[in-house]
Amino acid sequence: MIVPGIFDSIKSDQKLSILVVDDEPDILQVINEILENQNFNVILADSLQKANQIIKDKDISIVLTDLILDTGTGVDLMNQVQKYQPDAKIILMTGKPTIQNAISVIKKGAFDYVVKPFNIETLLTAVKHATDQFILERENIQLNEIMSFYRISEAMGSVMGELSVPRTRGMRRSSCSGSNICAAERSRCT
Repeated sequence: MIVPGIFDSIKSDQKLSILVVDDEPDILQVINEILENQNFNVILADSLQKANQIIKDKDISIVLTDLILDTGTGVDLMNQVQKYQPDAKIILMTGKPTIQNAISVIKKGAFDYVVKPFNIETLLTAVKHATDQFILERENIQLNEIMSFYRISEAMGSVMGELSVPRTRGMRRSSCSGSNICAAERSRCT
C-alpha cells in the first residue's frame, strides 16, 4: 500500500528531480507511476547513454538506476553522477543481488541498494531516506553560508563601530586607567 503524501515534508519550491534509469521499459513505467505522485520531477532514461546526457544537462537530486544496463553498468553511471552531480544521491537496483556487489557499490558512493523485484514500500523508503539526506545536506550548506555571512557582517560591524567612534586627541578609549582621560570619561568607567 502506498502511503499518500509520504513526501509532503518537501516544500513545493523544493521539488526535486529524480532520474530513473533502467533498460527494461516495464520497470521504468512502474517506478514512474510510483513516484509521479510523490512531489518529484521524474526523468526517465532507458539507456546509459541517455542517462549520461541527462546528468550533464539537468540538475538531479536522486538517481535510481539498475546495476546492469544495456551498454554498461549502474557503477559506470554512478561515476558520471559523482563527476557532474556530486551532491546527488544514488540508489542502485539489481535483480541479481550479492553481498559483495552491495558492499562494493556502497563503498564506491552509492547511497542505497534495492533488490528487484522490490515492493513499493521498500522503494519509497529508500527514496525517502535519500531525499531526506539530500535536503539535510543542502540545508547544512545554506546554514553554513548564512553563518559565514553573519560572521563577516559582525566583523564589519565591529570595524565600522570602531571607525565611527570619535576620538579626542590624546584620549584612549579602551582603558580608564590612562592619565589623559577626562574627568567625565573617568567617572563613566568606574
